[in-house]
Amino acid sequence: MKNIILTLLMGFSWGSSCAQMYVELGGSSVDYKNTFAGGHIETRQHISNVLVGREIARNWSAELMTGLLKISDDPVYLNGTEIKNLSIKFGNTYGFYLKKQQAVSEHISLFVRAGYASVKGSANYQGMSDSIAKDGTSYGLGVAYQINEEKHVNLNYFSFLEKDDLRIKVFGLHYGQRF
Repeated sequence: MKNIILTLLMGFSWGSSCAQMYVELGGSSVDYKNTFAGGHIETRQHISNVLVGREIARNWSAELMTGLLKISDDPVYLNGTEIKNLSIKFGNTYGFYLKKQQAVSEHISLFVRAGYASVKGSANYQGMSDSIAKDGTSYGLGVAYQINEEKHVNLNYFSFLEKDDLRIKVFGLHYGQRF
């Protein structure tokens, strides 16, 4: 994982005149599954997130993605039963990625991402609390529509993190701006 992070950091620091930076702002639906107090917990949360990327070679980019804030407090289920007042909070959540993109037409391209993700969070309910701190492999794919040379939108799907009992899947819509 250290090699992936070093590669991405080098990609952001290269001063190539042909390299382009871009920022994507988006909204995502996050399916979260884990264990809590010995039971199975599930929820779907809606978050806003930001992704910063830099082209490092033709059709290749290095990216950093992080969650910004939770948009909704959706129901949380413990062993299939909705639990009121069970609070799930995410702290430091981010991912580093290498992205390969391939144009399939003048305005449409397909892409895949692979890298490393880290999540820290907690759940609290009636005096019981549990925390998570996990990291590992993360990957995803998507389709982008190029509006013009500077602006694009994309739909993407991530297996953000799967480790032990933790499963975080993300489906998102992003608007991007190159500069």
